[in-house]
Amino acid sequence: SSSPALYRLLLDSLEWMETGAKPELLLRYFEMRLLQLSGFAPELYHISSTRYWPAGSPNVLCQRVILII
Repeated sequence: SSSPALYRLLLDSLEWMETGAKPELLLRYFEMRLLQLSGFAPELYHISSTRYWPAGSPNVLCQRVILII
């Protein structure tokens, strides 16, 4: 089955590539959007209620994550 959103992602990415966009940024965008469209995107919007990463992880203060897709 075809996916209009997937074809739109491919077309948008190719058009963006023509503008001289940074390839690394374009690739990360494409990967994240493809994961989202296929239902496998990571949940980057969740912030720990303790504001620290789980026990056993380095004691790093959690920063707010903004994902624009």
